[in-house]
Amino acid sequence: MKSEIQKLLDIDNTLNSLDGIRPVEISPFFVTRVQGRLQSKEYNPSGRMMIYKPFWTITVLTIFFAINVFLLIRQQRQSRIPNNESIAIQSFASEYQLNATTNY
Repeated sequence: MKSEIQKLLDIDNTLNSLDGIRPVEISPFFVTRVQGRLQSKEYNPSGRMMIYKPFWTITVLTIFFAINVFLLIRQQRQSRIPNNESIAIQSFASEYQLNATTNY
């Protein structure tokens, strides 16, 4: 295991290696070109997607609505049909008077 002095020397060497890094130099016209593109009316980064957004929104909402209606109808049908297991449990509970409540 490294001693504390060795760890400090490693940290110092790492920090000293960063002294040689120079900042990146860019063209003087770069900022002007970027600002020109941002301010121009022709620059639209999303392009054609603006046309399709309402279409996709309505489509997705319609699909979610249809799925919810389907699941709701399915749940209502299942709740109307009594389950044989639930009938057996209810008859067992009534036979042994397990469904009667008592107040203490």
